Amino acid sequence: MEYNKNGIEKMIEKERNAPQLIIQNGHTSGVNGVILTKDEQTLISWSDDGTIRIWNREDDKLLHTLEAHTGGVYGVLLTKDEKMLISWSKDILGKDTTIRIWNRETGKLLQTLKGHTGIVWEVLLSKDEKTVISCSNDNTIRMWNREDGKLLQTLEHTGGVYGVLLTKDEKILFSWSGNNTIRIWNREDGKLLQTLEGLFGVFLSKDEKTVISRSDDEKTIRIWNREDGKLLQTLEGHTDLVWRVLLSKDEKTIISWSDDKTIRIWNREDGKLLQTLEGHTGGVFGVLLTEHEKTIISWSDDKTIRIWNREDGKLLQTLEGHTGGVSGVLLTEHEKTIISWSKDKTIRIWNREDGKLLQTLEGHTSYVKEVLLTRDEQTLISWSLDNTIRIWNL
Repeated sequence: MEYNKNGIEKMIEKERNAPQLIIQNGHTSGVNGVILTKDEQTLISWSDDGTIRIWNREDDKLLHTLEAHTGGVYGVLLTKDEKMLISWSKDILGKDTTIRIWNRETGKLLQTLKGHTGIVWEVLLSKDEKTVISCSNDNTIRMWNREDGKLLQTLEHTGGVYGVLLTKDEKILFSWSGNNTIRIWNREDGKLLQTLEGLFGVFLSKDEKTVISRSDDEKTIRIWNREDGKLLQTLEGHTDLVWRVLLSKDEKTIISWSDDKTIRIWNREDGKLLQTLEGHTGGVFGVLLTEHEKTIISWSDDKTIRIWNREDGKLLQTLEGHTGGVSGVLLTEHEKTIISWSKDKTIRIWNREDGKLLQTLEGHTSYVKEVLLTRDEQTLISWSLDNTIRIWNL
């Protein structure tokens, strides 16, 4: 067999430019999440196998396996000093409805917060880190003393509570429930201040005077005055489930996306529909704005990423290559590169300006849940339902 010199050089160059891959095995079920410590030297992962694993990122050594949960671990957060780790479980059988507090350095279990009788969906820490706030499918929000694990308060809904949010001063707490109500509470005494009916999810304006939420018909968006509970606007136009909304920096514009395959842009003050971005042939899963907010990037179940001019709604680029629905997208710091991940088990890297596919990262054998980039943007970390975390040196 004869080899062409230029061909060999191209092969060598291709191999040289290929991303290096490190696979961290250890979990025995799908990986639900990954975070890095501030110095990016330690990686923490959690999984449906009921464990949290702590790894040294430099040598990929497993430092600790935190075992106590008897159901899948749904979420993890670190205290500001990163010495303690808080985890919660989503066991659908109700065998593990606990929140656990660990010493991150030793892996020792410090506290187990027991009281919920259903899946724990979310956990927050107060700014002073003295109070843990949790919400659950058991129709309650619970507040705990972090140091001794004592239950301080229980706030009750009439349906499973899927999310909570604190105002900046942490005096007011919002919660939303499966029975399509938002409740506004005084955090200190647990007094119910307002109940907003027919709603799910909370998005707050910067001044925290306005609440934006999806209505119970799942197709309209409602805007409320937070203080008196008065309905200010109803945004109608979507014909299927609205996934979420975002506000422009000046908060004059609302952008929403839906299973009806469209993105809609609204005037926040009068509720007028300004633009409807049409082109996707499947439900729109997510949207992000570039830094100067002139460009909208959307991704969809139709396997594409689309780039739009925000002002006139014109479609600028369609990025095609994924063979499954696109689950997520992120932009690099200077916004020249788009990174996407998909149900097709791959991660793809694109040139934002011309839409050219630069790299396809293959190796996962199941759905890629999410990815993150290190600060220097030289390393990409992905995790999947295939039980692995993959670290790619770009």
